[in-house]
Amino acid sequence: MCSGDAITCYTFWLMIFTGVLAFVALIQIYFLIKADKTAAKTAQAAKDSAEIANKTLIASQRAWIRIDQIGFGGGGLAIDANGASVSVSFRITNIGNSPAINITPHAWLIVLRNGALSPLQEQQRRCGEIRHNPFSLGFTLFPGESFPDTIGLGGWSLGVNATRVEIEEGATLSVKKNQLMLFIVGCIDYTFPTDASMHHQTGFIYELRGDDQFPISFENGIIPIDNLRLTEAGIGVSDGRFAD
Repeated sequence: MCSGDAITCYTFWLMIFTGVLAFVALIQIYFLIKADKTAAKTAQAAKDSAEIANKTLIASQRAWIRIDQIGFGGGGLAIDANGASVSVSFRITNIGNSPAINITPHAWLIVLRNGALSPLQEQQRRCGEIRHNPFSLGFTLFPGESFPDTIGLGGWSLGVNATRVEIEEGATLSVKKNQLMLFIVGCIDYTFPTDASMHHQTGFIYELRGDDQFPISFENGIIPIDNLRLTEAGIGVSDGRFAD
């Protein structure tokens, strides 16, 4: 209680009132901050839940491209003044639950040589560039469908080549300077309706052998298809077989 004059009592009660207001304000601020944190946590939880639901939808309703077989087109492996060239053929199947769209196979003939990227690094670089480009006008496979289906392996092929400089540099790695270590590397690029903005890929790396020999002889001319083999790459490049 105030026992002084009126001004003193007024000042006393004003101080008390101001203190009470400040205390109430602090309590309000505390609960507002707590409410904001709770709301933020709730919003983040809702966002996380939505992302999980979206990922679950994509995972359950997506396409998956499987490479069933890789072989050769016609003509064999040609080595001449222009370099080396061969055609490769694919048989692929959509084993997912959604249509695979904008399917585009990509392949390259890589020569192992000093100072150059490894086959795996080349695959990562080139397929990575494809992921950042607009989708090409590819073809569509519905769930369970294969390509090519009726014309069979070899009915459709993709030409790959290496320059004369690349194969001459590659030959220097062999003792007699007359052998090459060749690889067929690449990826099948595609997307699907539930994740249409994202590139998905199935990758591959194969050793190109002649008569089951690796490296193959570096001689001008044509090595027939019957004398060529594609073997899955071993240690060091096996990561080139992937699907995402």
